[in-house]
Amino acid sequence: MFIPRVLTPSKVAILFGALELPYNVKLWTFGTDEVSFGQSERPFSWENMACLNYLLWVYDLGNVFGASSEEEEKGKVEMDQWISFLVSTMGLMIGQCNWIRYYIAILIEDDYKRYEAQAYRSLDVLKEQLI
Repeated sequence: MFIPRVLTPSKVAILFGALELPYNVKLWTFGTDEVSFGQSERPFSWENMACLNYLLWVYDLGNVFGASSEEEEKGKVEMDQWISFLVSTMGLMIGQCNWIRYYIAILIEDDYKRYEAQAYRSLDVLKEQLI
């Protein structure tokens, strides 16, 4: 399965920009993974859930993008669950559908249908949570 590299760095870069933190993206030595150099200039890889949580916990002191301070720990847990759901479930499945449908030269219908079913399943989970 091929997952385009642009998706994860974009999510983290958006939060870097929104928090007004300096960053740059470089190609890792092996040429396959992208890494970021934040304020400490120590490289870290793009594990999107961990990066988003770290940025929110450490740099979003005003809770602009994370849970409000009134919600305390319960709010942080719910925010972590929400980000995890978006990043690892719904966003991933919908992204795979788009990738297979629009960017692969030869459409493999079984692959598309499998990801489409998972995308709809994750949307059903979201719908149940919103009701």
